[in-house]
Amino acid sequence: MGAAVGTSKYGLEMGDLNIKSVGPIAFGPDGILFVADNSQATIFAIDTQDADRPGPGHSVNVDNINARLMAYLGCWREDVSIRDMAVHPASENVYFSVMRQALADSIPLIFKLEPDGTVTEKDPSGFACAHAPVPVSIESTSTVRMLWSRSTRGTAPAFPGARAFLDL
Repeated sequence: MGAAVGTSKYGLEMGDLNIKSVGPIAFGPDGILFVADNSQATIFAIDTQDADRPGPGHSVNVDNINARLMAYLGCWREDVSIRDMAVHPASENVYFSVMRQALADSIPLIFKLEPDGTVTEKDPSGFACAHAPVPVSIESTSTVRMLWSRSTRGTAPAFPGARAFLDL
């Protein structure tokens, strides 16, 4: 397992995230995973502690990922909704944001696809994390698109250099 990012560097602390609905995900500096919670209009930053470099000839097969997730969760295809996918910049592991329908509730999940094809659930409660609400005014439209980038377009003060999208 790779080294964790210093929690003081980005203000990350150990704690429970309480994500209600996963949406788009993206990696920022030092492999910090940004997760949009659409229902709470909040961006979560998670230190995945996944910094190991891949070996030579590293590749990841995402064929039939729905079937692998169904098998892991023990549910039907229509109960699994892959919301987004992002590749860790250092380890090149593939992460998925997934919503699982369970009776009347939807359960937000983050999965990591290992190089050998193994699917593992990432429980964010065991990692350093932070969150920031996205300001939404009454006058806003039904869709808010937010882009944070390391480019010359500027940065967001809470998470410098991070890129995340949020659809409400």
